[in-house]
This record gives sequence, C-alpha cells and structure tokens, in this order.
Amino acid sequence: MTKRPMMKIIFAVIALGSLGACSTIVNDSHVPMNLSFSDNSSGNCSLRNKRESYETEIPRSVNIRRSDDPLVYNCKTSDGRAANGTINSEIGQTMAGNIIFGGGVGAIIDANNDMHRNYPAQFVIPVAKD
Repeated sequence: MTKRPMMKIIFAVIALGSLGACSTIVNDSHVPMNLSFSDNSSGNCSLRNKRESYETEIPRSVNIRRSDDPLVYNCKTSDGRAANGTINSEIGQTMAGNIIFGGGVGAIIDANNDMHRNYPAQFVIPVAKD
C-alpha cells in the first residue's frame, strides 16, 4: 500500500472518531428556560431534577442542568396559591448524529451525562384562579 491511500484512511478514521460524543462537545451542561405563571403573577419556585436543585423567583430565566428525568416544580405565587408539576425533557438532535457517525459510542457517553437532553426554552406554569 502506498503512503497516499494510507494517509487518507488514517485521516478518515480520525475524522469519524472525533464525531463521537458530539453532544458532549457542542452542548452546554445547562439550558436557559424562561419561566412564568399563567396569570402573569410573581412568586417563588423550587425546581429539581436528579442533577441539581434550584430556588428562584418567577418570572425569570433560569439555567437548568440537562437531565433525562422531568424537572419537578413546586411553586407559590405572591398571594399564596400553589402550583406543582413537572416539565419533561426531550432528546436533542445531536443524539441521532452520535448514533450514525459515532458508532454508538458517543451516544453511550451522552446518555451517561444527559448532554443530549433539552428542556423547553419557555414554560408557562399553570396556576389556578382565586
């Protein structure tokens, strides 16, 4: 085998190998989420998933740690009404690229650290009317 074709093969292997775990490389560990109450009131929320917990005022934009489990919220409006529920995360598009180009290795790495998951950029927390 001549030197030229061998270099092309080596380059191709390195290029494909570098595509593995793309989500880990290109995605931040946190995603911004704008939170507000359905009646535009203000208040406080306790947010948690298996990765992190937060206490925040509402309305606000919060950086949420990516996770494959739902984000649980327990909120109270400034006038005392409670709002509880969950916000589901979704699989991002980079996971498919990891499976196709990374041979599944990148997908396994991303599944372990949840870098392929996304929460919605905006979520309106429903609150009951008085």
